Amino acid sequence: MQKGWLAAESPAFRDWIVRTGRWRVVTAGTTLYHAGDRADALFGLAAGALDVATPTESGEVVTFHRAEPGNWIGEAAILGASVRTLTVTPRRTAACSGCRLPPSYASSPKNPGTGRLFAGSA
Repeated sequence: MQKGWLAAESPAFRDWIVRTGRWRVVTAGTTLYHAGDRADALFGLAAGALDVATPTESGEVVTFHRAEPGNWIGEAAILGASVRTLTVTPRRTAACSGCRLPPSYASSPKNPGTGRLFAGSA
């Protein structure tokens, strides 16, 4: 893998994505996941765009981030919480690799640098 999504990452991490990821295409007008859903995977966005929103106390849903290819979505829930706190919907058709990640994966000495991938994601 010389260019494109994940090109700058380690061969071990790229291999893990290929081994564990399940590709999913999500079209505009649908939802990748809702706040309150069980957290069961994180998603690497390879194509398209995803809007990330949060519900307010009044019930309004406020979009605060637009994820573009190369972003990770859902890592906070899978690494710490049992339910989603955000709602993610495609702005336009999006292709995501959904990966089930054990909670200890990001800090594992066998996976150095992996935590950095998730530190700045939505």
